Amino acid sequence: LDSPDIRQMFSAESIKNSEWYAERLICRQQIEVNSLQNRLLMLKDITEKTPDELKEVEELKSALKRTKSIGYLKSLAGTLGADPFIVM
Repeated sequence: LDSPDIRQMFSAESIKNSEWYAERLICRQQIEVNSLQNRLLMLKDITEKTPDELKEVEELKSALKRTKSIGYLKSLAGTLGADPFIVM
């Protein structure tokens, strides 16, 4: 544990630049996208929407666009992300 090479493997910078960490962030993004899409699908099934439901549809569309963006993915840096096995 005192080896600089071993310690470097667990530095914040090393973790943030690792492939497995990037995969965790992409998985977190996909979970959010799926959740928003599912809510939109549920609202689309309602034939006569209330004004609140119409507003929610617009808010969900905006949130979905933002969540799919590379900017959102970048904003997840520093978080735990999500376990890739959750999305499978």
